[in-house]
Amino acid sequence: MRGEYALMSGDTIKAKKEFETGGEKGGYPDWLIEYARNILKSCGKNAILFTGGDAEANSLWYLQFVRCYRRDVSVIPLGLLSYSPFVKFAERGTPDFFVSVPVGLTDKEMRR
Repeated sequence: MRGEYALMSGDTIKAKKEFETGGEKGGYPDWLIEYARNILKSCGKNAILFTGGDAEANSLWYLQFVRCYRRDVSVIPLGLLSYSPFVKFAERGTPDFFVSVPVGLTDKEMRR
Protein backbone atom coordinates (compact mmCIF):
# COMPACT_ATOMS: atom_id res chain seq x y z
CA MET A 1 0.00 0.00 0.00
CA ARG A 2 2.82 2.42 0.78
CA GLY A 3 4.13 1.93 -2.73
CA GLU A 4 0.69 2.61 -4.23
CA TYR A 5 0.19 5.78 -2.20
CA ALA A 6 3.66 7.05 -3.08
CA LEU A 7 2.91 6.28 -6.72
CA MET A 8 -0.37 8.21 -6.64
CA SER A 9 1.25 11.19 -4.93
CA GLY A 10 3.93 11.33 -7.63
CA ASP A 11 6.81 10.40 -5.31
CA THR A 12 8.57 8.03 -7.68
CA ILE A 13 11.64 7.67 -5.47
CA LYS A 14 9.56 6.50 -2.50
CA ALA A 15 7.36 4.30 -4.70
CA LYS A 16 10.41 2.55 -6.15
CA LYS A 17 11.90 2.12 -2.67
CA GLU A 18 8.67 0.64 -1.26
CA PHE A 19 8.38 -1.89 -4.09
CA GLU A 20 12.08 -2.67 -3.76
CA THR A 21 11.65 -3.29 -0.02
CA GLY A 22 8.75 -5.61 -0.78
CA GLY A 23 11.07 -7.62 -3.02
CA GLU A 24 13.85 -7.72 -0.42
CA LYS A 25 11.40 -8.99 2.22
CA GLY A 26 10.24 -11.84 -0.02
CA GLY A 27 6.93 -10.33 -1.03
CA TYR A 28 7.36 -11.44 -4.63
CA PRO A 29 8.35 -15.11 -4.82
CA ASP A 30 10.16 -16.29 -7.94
CA TRP A 31 7.05 -17.95 -9.38
CA LEU A 32 5.06 -14.71 -9.02
CA ILE A 33 7.79 -12.65 -10.70
CA GLU A 34 7.90 -15.17 -13.57
CA TYR A 35 4.10 -15.03 -13.86
CA ALA A 36 4.19 -11.21 -13.91
CA ARG A 37 7.02 -11.16 -16.46
CA ASN A 38 5.04 -13.46 -18.76
CA ILE A 39 1.95 -11.28 -18.45
CA LEU A 40 3.92 -8.15 -19.35
CA LYS A 41 5.72 -9.98 -22.14
CA SER A 42 2.36 -10.89 -23.70
CA CYS A 43 1.16 -7.26 -23.82
CA GLY A 44 1.35 -5.16 -26.94
CA LYS A 45 3.35 -1.94 -27.02
CA ASN A 46 1.77 0.81 -24.85
CA ALA A 47 -0.96 -1.56 -23.63
CA ILE A 48 -3.34 -0.95 -20.74
CA LEU A 49 -3.39 -4.02 -18.51
CA PHE A 50 -6.25 -4.49 -16.06
CA THR A 51 -5.43 -6.72 -13.09
CA GLY A 52 -7.60 -8.49 -10.55
CA GLY A 53 -5.77 -8.19 -7.27
CA ASP A 54 -2.93 -6.75 -5.24
CA ALA A 55 -0.53 -9.66 -5.77
CA GLU A 56 -0.72 -9.24 -9.53
CA ALA A 57 -0.53 -5.45 -9.55
CA ASN A 58 2.27 -5.22 -7.01
CA SER A 59 4.42 -7.85 -8.72
CA LEU A 60 3.89 -6.14 -12.08
CA TRP A 61 4.75 -2.74 -10.61
CA TYR A 62 7.81 -4.26 -8.92
CA LEU A 63 9.06 -5.45 -12.32
CA GLN A 64 8.29 -2.11 -13.92
CA PHE A 65 9.60 0.27 -11.27
CA VAL A 66 12.45 -1.69 -9.68
CA ARG A 67 13.66 -3.85 -12.56
CA CYS A 68 12.65 -1.34 -15.30
CA TYR A 69 10.83 -4.02 -17.30
CA ARG A 70 8.03 -3.05 -19.75
CA ARG A 71 7.38 0.44 -18.42
CA ASP A 72 5.34 1.14 -21.55
CA VAL A 73 2.44 -0.93 -20.15
CA SER A 74 -0.05 0.86 -17.87
CA VAL A 75 -1.08 -1.52 -15.07
CA ILE A 76 -4.54 -0.73 -13.70
CA PRO A 77 -5.96 -2.77 -10.78
CA LEU A 78 -9.73 -3.14 -11.28
CA GLY A 79 -10.33 -2.58 -7.56
CA LEU A 80 -8.88 0.93 -7.79
CA LEU A 81 -11.15 2.07 -10.62
CA SER A 82 -13.74 3.19 -8.07
CA TYR A 83 -11.11 5.19 -6.12
CA SER A 84 -11.06 8.62 -7.73
CA PRO A 85 -7.54 9.58 -6.53
CA PHE A 86 -6.16 6.55 -8.40
CA VAL A 87 -8.25 7.27 -11.50
CA LYS A 88 -6.95 10.86 -11.53
CA PHE A 89 -3.40 9.58 -11.08
CA ALA A 90 -3.80 7.08 -13.94
CA GLU A 91 -5.09 9.81 -16.21
CA ARG A 92 -2.25 12.16 -15.21
CA GLY A 93 0.53 9.55 -15.16
CA THR A 94 4.09 10.25 -14.10
CA PRO A 95 6.68 11.12 -16.76
CA ASP A 96 9.22 8.33 -17.34
CA PHE A 97 7.57 6.18 -14.65
CA PHE A 98 3.84 5.50 -15.22
CA VAL A 99 2.29 5.96 -18.66
CA SER A 100 -0.97 7.90 -18.46
CA VAL A 101 -4.22 6.35 -19.66
CA PRO A 102 -7.16 8.11 -21.29
CA VAL A 103 -10.05 8.27 -18.82
CA GLY A 104 -12.47 10.80 -20.25
CA LEU A 105 -14.45 11.39 -17.03
CA THR A 106 -15.06 14.71 -15.34
CA ASP A 107 -14.36 15.13 -11.62
CA LYS A 108 -18.12 15.10 -11.01
CA GLU A 109 -18.55 11.81 -12.89
CA MET A 110 -15.70 10.25 -10.89
CA ARG A 111 -17.34 11.17 -7.59
CA ARG A 112 -20.58 9.29 -8.38
